[in-house]
Amino acid sequence: MKRLFVIRATNHAPAGSPDALRVKIPNPTEEDVDRVLDKCQHYDAVMDISDETEGDMTPLMQLWCDDRRYLLLLNVDGDGDDYPHVHSLTNPHPVFDPEAPPGMGLVNGQCFAAADIVTDFDLVRRACREYIRTNGAIPEDMRWPEKPADKQ
Repeated sequence: MKRLFVIRATNHAPAGSPDALRVKIPNPTEEDVDRVLDKCQHYDAVMDISDETEGDMTPLMQLWCDDRRYLLLLNVDGDGDDYPHVHSLTNPHPVFDPEAPPGMGLVNGQCFAAADIVTDFDLVRRACREYIRTNGAIPEDMRWPEKPADKQ
């Protein structure tokens, strides 16, 4: 079944600026994703992609942007449990924040694992576009490593 995705995004560009962003886009295309991401990239911003196929407005993918640092999270239903599994992009060279606890970084004032905060915006763009293009499949860059058969 084709899912009904909706993008909601806001940024902290100055009011009246051509970069100011407050949008809700139903059935976004990859081009819509690009336009929203372009306005999120240089400002503190939050973008949600929700699945409203059955009236549920739970964000499935959420992007937090803060001073050219990006946190992209994807909620995936758990394997029969009541808790979602959260996937993120991984930074192979995390930058630790001296104002945060050890191993952590700050995005929009919130603490997250430093390894989950990326600075490569092309990686963010690729994952968001892939998510829309594949009707909600987990983007390749956000997949957990497969467990060896003898460890499952």
